[in-house]
Amino acid sequence: MQRKREKVIIIGAGVAGLSAGCHLRASGYHTEILEAHSLPGGLCTAWRRGEFLFDGCIHWMPGMSRASALYEINDEVLDLAGIEVVRHETILNVETLNSAAPGGERMFHLYGNIDRLESYLRRIAPEDGALIDELVGICRFLSECRLPPTLDPPELLGWRGKLGMLRLLPLVLKMKRIGGRTLRDFAARARNPFLKEALERLTLGKDYPAIVVLMQVAFAHQGSSATPLGGSLAFARRIESRYLGLGGAISYNTRVARIRERAGRACGVELVDGSVREADLVVSAADGHFTLFEALGGRHLTPALRELYALNKLEPFESLVYVSLGLGAAFAGQPPSRIFAFAEPRTLCDGSQHSWIQAHLVNFDPAQAPAGKSVVNVMLLTRQHEFWIKLRASDRTRYQAEKERALQFVLDALEEKMGGVKAALETSDVATPATFVRFTGNWMGSYEGWYPDKNFLAANSLPKSLPTLRDFYMIGQWSEPGGGITPCIKSGRDVARIICLEDGREWVAPSR
Repeated sequence: MQRKREKVIIIGAGVAGLSAGCHLRASGYHTEILEAHSLPGGLCTAWRRGEFLFDGCIHWMPGMSRASALYEINDEVLDLAGIEVVRHETILNVETLNSAAPGGERMFHLYGNIDRLESYLRRIAPEDGALIDELVGICRFLSECRLPPTLDPPELLGWRGKLGMLRLLPLVLKMKRIGGRTLRDFAARARNPFLKEALERLTLGKDYPAIVVLMQVAFAHQGSSATPLGGSLAFARRIESRYLGLGGAISYNTRVARIRERAGRACGVELVDGSVREADLVVSAADGHFTLFEALGGRHLTPALRELYALNKLEPFESLVYVSLGLGAAFAGQPPSRIFAFAEPRTLCDGSQHSWIQAHLVNFDPAQAPAGKSVVNVMLLTRQHEFWIKLRASDRTRYQAEKERALQFVLDALEEKMGGVKAALETSDVATPATFVRFTGNWMGSYEGWYPDKNFLAANSLPKSLPTLRDFYMIGQWSEPGGGITPCIKSGRDVARIICLEDGREWVAPSR
């Protein structure tokens, strides 16, 4: 006789954990989310400094309109009709140093409208017609596809579902051919110096799958991607509200020490204060390394997971020195997202080298900046997480001084590239890898889990269960290479559907 499972403990009130809670609660399970922090959202967060709101997460998001299959996934937990969004004409603007477009312009524009992008590319690089045909053709193909082709997780397909997927074989084969190519592959074929340099700089020094960038163009062209207004914490609060409205429970400031086991099954958790919470199921939406190596003590690692966390298969995203500026000027007419390039790499105080910085200008959201003012958030990628973590622990005075040096690093760069930034500065904040570890526990301070594989479709999702531990599941950005809000929402949705199938229970989408 199958054991009846009713009580579920979810570790982590980030987007994945909240999504799993919504779907499991709607399907009749008793759920409790345990969150170490005092707020929901995890990395999907924002913080206020005076009259400015500094946002640490969402710059754009797919599935924000019915043009995308992802809309259904987002809407189930967010009620998208209640979210105001803005759509920008450019996805990203990239500065070049060694070449220029006709007329001398050194800023390459990645437009979100495919027709406009095609016209622009043909104007700046007429000699690259064949390459442009291919790039634009891929964008059009992706914009006309239903992506993803199915909302079902692979574990639910079964043999009938897999046979049904045969009708999608032409799409899968074409996606596989596209997915195995990087932006560097396309840049190497460009004859025009400006286009070549722009494509190379779009890679940000990575063998980045071209499909990741081209899908952004496709989603923007569909009208399905947008920037939600109000900030990322308000966004996370919407999912929290949906979960609590379904009768779910959340315990904040509650840190899990380990996952309890009995007879090969997860049976609850032990908290850092020694207290125990029993459960029939445990779902970890916490950091992957913490979950496997600390909460489970490394006892259930498969060979594949050992390889993964030995960094032999995928690379984790870097940590960040994240500098936010509250400016008393709107910088009207300037694009929202830009990559600025340096002629020579510049060294940050932690020793990391930077040949570019990415700046996000927010002058379109009154929740983040008052009228006539703006916020600029700058991401400085670094692998020097130990420098910041150890420094904060050992010498808080020097730690604050180094944060000030990082702020000056950014101010000097933006003054050079934008002008007027120092005079407009009203307030600022610097988050370091130590900040990321302190608030989210992310391994090495990483800001988004695993980078997608060079072949984007090679490792699109990692197993959500362990062969040697029943009644345990693992979700979130460490289970979804490439990260992102919607994949995390889907991760929580998928695990709820898997659990319902295993228990012979009807899965019910969260109602409004």
